Amino acid sequence: MLNALETLRGQLIEQEMPTDKIEQELEAAEVQIATLITEHTHLLNAQWRRDHPGRQPTFPELQKLHKRARMMARKCFWPS
Repeated sequence: MLNALETLRGQLIEQEMPTDKIEQELEAAEVQIATLITEHTHLLNAQWRRDHPGRQPTFPELQKLHKRARMMARKCFWPS
């Protein structure tokens, strides 16, 4: 998430946006990205549980799901 925010910071600086406005934009983006990560994590966990009835995901599996959720959120925010 930090790389995405640094990229956005650079883009806003290039637009010669005032510093206070840049910080507002970055804070809003951070909240948006965190919300997307949370939503995707919940969806991926629910999907995993449907695909593996009666099982609990292991810690490494949860880490993998969270990493995937972060990647999905980045793609939603910056679809390159």
